[in-house]
Amino acid sequence: MNMKKITLITAITVLFACIALQAQDGPRLLIRGDDIGSTHGANLGCIKAYEEGIMRSVEIMVPCPWFPEAVRMLKETPGLDVGVHITMTSEWENLKWGPLTPATSITDENGYFFPMVTTRNIFPEEVTLNAADWRLEEIEADELFRRLPVIILTTSKAEEDRIRSYDLGANAYIVKPVGFENFSLAVRTINLFWQLVDLPE
Repeated sequence: MNMKKITLITAITVLFACIALQAQDGPRLLIRGDDIGSTHGANLGCIKAYEEGIMRSVEIMVPCPWFPEAVRMLKETPGLDVGVHITMTSEWENLKWGPLTPATSITDENGYFFPMVTTRNIFPEEVTLNAADWRLEEIEADELFRRLPVIILTTSKAEEDRIRSYDLGANAYIVKPVGFENFSLAVRTINLFWQLVDLPE
């Protein structure tokens, strides 16, 4: 079994275990920090919120300028749980970032991520990721990601979204079920599927 398959199965198994634990013990409050790696201030604030407050989990933004400092600080704070913040936008006016791989179809003319995925507040449609002609093959051109399965997990049931995702190279399109029981069943099914699929090395 290759590393990608092991990593994917492990992540799905951990997710399902967490969901199952929550179902048994009832709801719990989890205070999560956001945007560590984006700025020096965000890094300091997240660590302080853990050490002096009640925050126990944080999401790190990998393509951002203060990511290396965040990694160093997190290594010095082993009790703080860390997840990856999926970073696809760059909405701040005076602080920008872009993709770590060659992917010009998801950036503006300056090489930065678009400010929003869809139209919102002061951002018109033409400066959103939705309006861009983005292509998965750009990411798959990178040797590290060429054989990585692309799974769209979404709330959209729109037929045009499903068709566009497959046209762009997605391997699977899954609409997130509503309700705990249905979501748990979906996670179990996804886990079983990726245990049975034989991915290439």
